[in-house]
Amino acid sequence: MDLRKARARIEQYAREQFGRIVALRDVSVVRRAGGRARVGELYCATKHGEVMVGRIGVTAGGAILGGFGVDQLIEALAEVRQVEHLDGHPDGEPLSGALQTDDELLDFALDDLEEVEPNPDDEIDRFFNALDGSHVQGQVSTLLASDSPEDLHQARELLPSLLTRPEDRGSVLRQMGEVELKLNAVELGLNYFEAAAREFVDRAEIEALEGVAGQVLQAIGEAAFAQHPIKGLLDYARARQTPVEQLGDSMVFSGLGERELQEIEAASRLLTVQPEEILLREGEPAARAFVVKSGTLAICLEPPHGGTRVVRCCFPRDFVGESGAIGRPGATCNATVQAQCLTTVWSFEADTLRRIAAAYPAVLRRLESARALKRLDSFFSVNEATETLDVRVRDQLLSCVTAIRDAGLDEQLGRTGAIPDEAYLIVSGKVAVQRPGVEDRIRGADSFLGLRDVLHGLAQEMVFTVVEPCRLVCFDGNKLRSWVAGAPPEVAAVLERLE
Repeated sequence: MDLRKARARIEQYAREQFGRIVALRDVSVVRRAGGRARVGELYCATKHGEVMVGRIGVTAGGAILGGFGVDQLIEALAEVRQVEHLDGHPDGEPLSGALQTDDELLDFALDDLEEVEPNPDDEIDRFFNALDGSHVQGQVSTLLASDSPEDLHQARELLPSLLTRPEDRGSVLRQMGEVELKLNAVELGLNYFEAAAREFVDRAEIEALEGVAGQVLQAIGEAAFAQHPIKGLLDYARARQTPVEQLGDSMVFSGLGERELQEIEAASRLLTVQPEEILLREGEPAARAFVVKSGTLAICLEPPHGGTRVVRCCFPRDFVGESGAIGRPGATCNATVQAQCLTTVWSFEADTLRRIAAAYPAVLRRLESARALKRLDSFFSVNEATETLDVRVRDQLLSCVTAIRDAGLDEQLGRTGAIPDEAYLIVSGKVAVQRPGVEDRIRGADSFLGLRDVLHGLAQEMVFTVVEPCRLVCFDGNKLRSWVAGAPPEVAAVLERLE
């Protein structure tokens, strides 16, 4: 569902529920474990200005998410009144703390909107928003060239303001590392270099990654560099770019029978793609799919705050375009796919792949697995907790997935008193988390279950009962525990925040 259709669907629902009381403003893309959705922000006009009262989401199929209704609207407006009561009325008289009369509801009529006075506390934000990034970057380059402590400290103050542009973040972090090294803050400088390297790996910027690696090698010496995470990132990035010779060597088609491979090879067409050429565009019809033979494709998403962001790159052996390959006719692309360099791909018409998948169950299973893992990767790449993990760590997390299955009503997940064999991510449906003497909690889509117990090898104390049929992603408990035990401490900290 494209932006226009999503906006129309949300506006229709909001109008049916609330009439003219609320207005729809921004509509953005969110990533859920079950795929992409659009979320609109609802505002209510008051005599003191517009306030956001809630959000309504819509799936690609047009289903409304979130359940925001009249009761939630009243609760949101009551909270606004409570805040006004604490702050005091502009005229010095306290406001009532609840919505109790029709007269009070008139405060929120659309015709009563008044201009909001500017907040002087926002001066710094307005200053940085007004800065020309190229002007600041020019200042930083000049300051770095001088090497005087005063200029370096000034560069240190300016550089964080340039981190707001995702496409520049790696270069800015690299400069921040250079500043700290010149100021003899070596440990902090290395941390910035490592953060820059992770950005460059995600965007497949090998030359920039090699440049950072060279600076770190010079700073810490060959022996320490051999054990440094940046060395591992560089080796990983280089290995990913090795071309493949045959379609049967790709991850999605490897190991298929001879008949299936013959059908797939006959359906493919070899294409060479120019740098920056767009193969698929988010929201447009998903009519083609690709396997990368050589080169690099960038996967770009629309984050909630707008614009586009490269969340990962696809390398030789990778499959791209699973939405068109097994989605319903008329399905749209979940991401924009763009060539990073001169790239060769095997191209497929989506209709042809659907026909092959219908004839060969093994092919269908491969394509369904590819789609599920891509959705999970998109979810992890923009999740508030996991977006800080580099692509190599996300790949290791995905390698712990053992199955994607359905769970029926009243099914219990795991066994109390035993260390869980699996952790779960709810793609759809609901699960009740039950503990004696404590009120049940209901977990819905995008929630994790049993993750902390698995990571720490603890016996499960709670009962997980399916109260609405679920689709679950299952993570192998032993693999997760073993991987996290050998991973940097921040990986375990990130995963613990997921539950």
